[in-house]
Amino acid sequence: MVYQFTRSALVTVGLVSLCGAASSAFAEGPQLAPPLCDYGAVSDQAPEQLSQFDFLIGDFTITGRVWSDGAWGPEITSPRARLVGRYILDGRAIQDEWYDNDLGLNPASTRGVTTRIYDTKKAEWAVSWFSIDAPVITRLSVSMEDGRLTMRTGDPAEPNYDAVFDRDGPDRWTRTAFRTEADGTRTNLWQAIATRIPCPAE
Repeated sequence: MVYQFTRSALVTVGLVSLCGAASSAFAEGPQLAPPLCDYGAVSDQAPEQLSQFDFLIGDFTITGRVWSDGAWGPEITSPRARLVGRYILDGRAIQDEWYDNDLGLNPASTRGVTTRIYDTKKAEWAVSWFSIDAPVITRLSVSMEDGRLTMRTGDPAEPNYDAVFDRDGPDRWTRTAFRTEADGTRTNLWQAIATRIPCPAE
């Protein structure tokens, strides 16, 4: 999902927000692809830990901002990125698809997939990511650190994959990438801000 920014151009060309209501975004200028509106359903046999990532379920437009000189910069406004999350494997896992550009704007957009399965036997998450531009599986670990859902790669070659997720209501969430310094402190790098695109009937 949003750690794809490190492979694309968040810092260089950025991302765009859904300006105003979703309906106005569809009515003016280049159109976003319509929301999928079919995201599956969680199984009653799914581990309860799966709910830690249920905020990913749905269609989201993404904005971004970069940390610089100890503060967040303004939201970057071009181009529009997209994330679509759904339940898979009979509702026992979550998959999210990431598009550097919304498919309504660029059908050939770079894209990638993250799968998230909770292994009840090992009591840990099995999370993997790959994209059409980087067809090598990157495995990620997930844990709660200081009360925040935290994802790490453990790979020094991919430090920007480390991030925390925060919910901001039912229709908005953020992913904040960070770097861990030698003294253990964290330095923010960039942040993705996801806003739900509602289905027409909602």
